[in-house]
Amino acid sequence: MRPRPSTVDLDHRPSTSTSTSMRRKHFALANGSLHEVVGAVDLARAIGALAPEPARRAQALAVRVKHMLRALAR
Repeated sequence: MRPRPSTVDLDHRPSTSTSTSMRRKHFALANGSLHEVVGAVDLARAIGALAPEPARRAQALAVRVKHMLRALAR
């Protein structure tokens, strides 16, 4: 007997039936991921693996993304 092939749902379009609480959950997860990236940039800068200017640009971009996430979560 041959095993059945696995299937993966690749339809990532937003659903019109997505509840507000699920949207908030997804934006909260994205916000947490953003904070992880900011922490990694801080660490890379602190140990000298990242120069000051790219670190500054990454931090500035992170602030912009955080504002977008907050606006989208409303």
